[in-house]
Amino acid sequence: MYNQPPEKPTPEIKDLPEIMFPPKPNLYSPLNTEPAPESVKVVERLSGILSPYFIVVVGLFLYDRNFFLGFILIIVGILSILGIRWDNIKSAITEVKKFFGS
Repeated sequence: MYNQPPEKPTPEIKDLPEIMFPPKPNLYSPLNTEPAPESVKVVERLSGILSPYFIVVVGLFLYDRNFFLGFILIIVGILSILGIRWDNIKSAITEVKKFFGS
């Protein structure tokens, strides 16, 4: 009788949250860990060496205009150059307190 077109398969309808909010890939999975290129390692080392000196130079530049900020930057830069960490400062303060008996 009538020539009916063949039935098309209906596409599977996904849930609305899956369509609007697809699952995010795990950025911290072991599959995504790639070794950093050598140039990145070199830049990281150079920035670790040069950044304390830059902090001191900026502190010296600001010293005339804003004494307090310049002084703080100079002290932070010098402590960073010498490799003195906050833990070292805290332990030194506790040793001084023990020495004076407080």
